[in-house]
Amino acid sequence: MLWNIDGQEIEILTKADGMIEVMHWSESRKAVCLPAQLSREEAVWSLRNLLEQERESKLEIKTGSMTLFDRVWPVRHDERLHQPFMKNNIIYCNIKGRAITTAAENTIKAALLSQWVMHYVGRWEEHFGKLIPQVTFRKNKKAAFTIHLAEGMIRFDKDLLRFQLPLIDYTVFLAICEYLQADLATVAVVRDKYFPSARLFDKILTYEYDTRDQTNDSDY
Repeated sequence: MLWNIDGQEIEILTKADGMIEVMHWSESRKAVCLPAQLSREEAVWSLRNLLEQERESKLEIKTGSMTLFDRVWPVRHDERLHQPFMKNNIIYCNIKGRAITTAAENTIKAALLSQWVMHYVGRWEEHFGKLIPQVTFRKNKKAAFTIHLAEGMIRFDKDLLRFQLPLIDYTVFLAICEYLQADLATVAVVRDKYFPSARLFDKILTYEYDTRDQTNDSDY
């Protein structure tokens, strides 16, 4: 007979007595022989322990680190995840195979950059009481962002992921101020309040990017 334990189908065999015996354990098939005197609750608890041991084993194989946002982050594998996320200074993601490929790592980094940018966009939208209709990403060596008023869009450089998160937050702030055409006095007040390192951030952005992209259609 088959039991479903936390979404995993396990083939159950029985025997008169003795210990729990794992007959087969792989991704495609799991079979366990249980002593007849074992209660249902005890059996489920034991099977969950086996599944947890399997998950911990996979985690040990698929842990590592990733350089992102100008620092190294520990990486933890979780096969249940559809999207990566960061929590308590750890990157959680679903690693296919025994290690992260370069393509998979780039996908994870792009997803995390998008999550953080959208987080900051949401915060500054709330602050100014205005919504940004569309946010997109494209590699741009000349500018950290470009403003496209006709399309209702801010487009950020894909390579912002090389910067620290406070600098990315500052970049999003500048982009939204430019998109909303906020007056310079308001920008200065908010910048001084929330970004004590603004002068350093400005120097970094000036150094990292050439003059603003001429395709920018903002008159700001």
